[in-house]
Amino acid sequence: MNRELTQFLSNQTQLKEVTLFNSLTRSVASALGTSAHSLRAVTCHVGPKSVDETAHEVVETIAITCPGLQEFTTIVNADDFHFSDVEGLLRCNCLRDVHISYCSQTSRLEQHHIQAMGSAWSGVESLRILANNIFQRPNTPISILTTIAQCMGLTLKVLGIEVCVDGEVPMSVSAQLVNLHSLIIGDSSRISPGDEEAVASYLAALCPHTAKISMKTRDLSGVSTRGQPLEGWNMVATLIRILRGGDIGFQQETTIGSA
Repeated sequence: MNRELTQFLSNQTQLKEVTLFNSLTRSVASALGTSAHSLRAVTCHVGPKSVDETAHEVVETIAITCPGLQEFTTIVNADDFHFSDVEGLLRCNCLRDVHISYCSQTSRLEQHHIQAMGSAWSGVESLRILANNIFQRPNTPISILTTIAQCMGLTLKVLGIEVCVDGEVPMSVSAQLVNLHSLIIGDSSRISPGDEEAVASYLAALCPHTAKISMKTRDLSGVSTRGQPLEGWNMVATLIRILRGGDIGFQQETTIGSA
């Protein structure tokens, strides 16, 4: 199957969008090069679920082969997702829409990761890095949103991220997500009791008054996670509404991934 697919793609020269449901291999990724001048969007699985190649190797091959990509959506089939799995995408300076879904992550997104993305993707409008496992406990502190605002705040319209709130909530913001339409808090995100008021104030200050702040309830494959406990986020939602004068500012998101 892999050989037939590679041959088929090698014979195409005008592809604009490609969706691959099996784990992508380097040979298939290389075959996309015949459409490099026209290819703008790729949706795929990467990682060793069915092939003995790492996510890093495959993504690097895609980026080298198709540096003009504008949209990239992937499920990373790695035992432990790390930013290095997808850092090859930093070669694709035209990226506007990046959606990464993963199952497990023990490392966290660091400031230098965000700075690298902001530098490489100067026109990025949508960035979603979200777990498809509701039992995953994120390690990335909510303060990472400040770095995202500093590096991508002028262009981002959609942001989806998993965060951990554990007593270290910024008391003020040095930058804002001025053009944000939607902030999606991943449904594995956790908030410690007592942090709700600080989180609500932080998010209300960081996002425009008109931005929708929501909790993801559907993973990339379309599997609903509705009904999972939102813990302290319900209180955050109430507080944001109060801060915004009663406007709806926090709700459950139902349209992430497949409908």
